[in-house]
Amino acid sequence: MSGKKRPSPAELDIRRLKIFYRRLLKTKILAIPLRQRDEGARRVAEHIRKWPRYQRSEIITAYVSADHEMGTEPLLRMARNDGKQVALPVIDSDEMSFSLWNGKRSDLVLNRFGLREPRRSSCRLVSPSRIDLMIVPGRGFSPKGGRLGAGGGFYDRFLSRHPRLHSVGLAFQEQIVRDLPITDHDVPVNAILTPEGWLHRTR
Repeated sequence: MSGKKRPSPAELDIRRLKIFYRRLLKTKILAIPLRQRDEGARRVAEHIRKWPRYQRSEIITAYVSADHEMGTEPLLRMARNDGKQVALPVIDSDEMSFSLWNGKRSDLVLNRFGLREPRRSSCRLVSPSRIDLMIVPGRGFSPKGGRLGAGGGFYDRFLSRHPRLHSVGLAFQEQIVRDLPITDHDVPVNAILTPEGWLHRTR
């Protein structure tokens, strides 16, 4: 007999709601016209560039966006042009670490989730203590910083182990949900940025 505790009816309800919202919000993002998505990504990068915390950061983490996420191409290009060191997530089993990226697309490979990450042979892992700013993806966010991820828990585990890190979630307005189904395991972000500007910022 398995020693795993069976989820309660309430926990099952939350899991079902999370699945529902992940699918719903992915559909909403993909329904945004491509030109509008590209413009949103550009405007988000412009907002970040004016932020003093970004300006004084030396190492930032970001991600290579998928079609159903806020685009990061303008942000990645801007950060490197501004002399920042950019680190991207690397997934190994159930853990996530970050590797400095040289800016070359040829050094990125698809991981098991179909997302681009640095090639193992070129990885230069960064200690979490050296990270000044984390740009975090999310399927949905609540107005006060709650975050619903893709379901793997990688960012939740990483942020819970390193609470000093300052995290910023990037989102379209369509991804903001007042009653987002989140639990104690879902680590909130310190700030949310949309193309229209800052929606939430704690520090």
